Amino acid sequence: ADAADGTTTGGGGLTVTDPHARPAWADAATIYEVYVRSFAGDTLPTTFAEIERRIPYVESLGVDVLWLTPVLASPTEHGYHVTDYTDTAADLGSRAAFESLVAACHDAGIRVVFDLVINHTSRDHPAFQLHAAGVPAYRDHYRRADAAFDVTDIEWAALDSGDMPEYYFNWGRIPNLNFDSPAVRSWLLDIVDDWAGVVDGFRADVAWGIPHGFWKEVADRVPEDLLLLDETLPHDPFYGEGEFHLHYDTSLYGALRRIGAGDAPASAVA
Repeated sequence: ADAADGTTTGGGGLTVTDPHARPAWADAATIYEVYVRSFAGDTLPTTFAEIERRIPYVESLGVDVLWLTPVLASPTEHGYHVTDYTDTAADLGSRAAFESLVAACHDAGIRVVFDLVINHTSRDHPAFQLHAAGVPAYRDHYRRADAAFDVTDIEWAALDSGDMPEYYFNWGRIPNLNFDSPAVRSWLLDIVDDWAGVVDGFRADVAWGIPHGFWKEVADRVPEDLLLLDETLPHDPFYGEGEFHLHYDTSLYGALRRIGAGDAPASAVA
């Protein structure tokens, strides 16, 4: 017999327990992603208040969970370049307005998950500005590129490799944080603690860029009913090792689109 907490009882009194069972509310949840700067349509700017005003509509769709794209302070429209982890983006509304939205969702029986973007920050984040200026306390906050790093950003191309921040692909404005630094880990765990008291789960952006040990520490400290959804390399089994409850599988997504468009047989799911 299988229980909601992941416990399985078999013959002979043997009991097997999943030490990292997903929250019961997420077992078969319908998750609705909201891109927070276009959800209100073309007439009005999307704000937390406008999303809150549309909760009855979301509720009518049978949605169990709202997944919000980044809501924290950022100079970009998409929000993945964070400049302040403690406050929300000014164009969306205050932190109090965000917490009001979350409370209204809860009143409607809807959980709220948001994008946790901690693999990197914006180059405009004060921590990176202090790091780039050589302030000793921030010297190890960001990773530096090695000699083999492929420079695609003209701004950094004239620098020696040891002076360049590390970043992925051509994302030159979002340098990678250094998770080998105890100060960085402590700082970001404080951020996790702060927002874990507000939302019901995190969709961990670029989770694959962050060490497994950090995510295991996150899993150990957040409330048991908080959902951890990763963006990882879809077929890497290690992210199921007591780190995340659900996996954001872009390979499966692509296969389903190809099948739906008639460009691949149904067997492509396998």
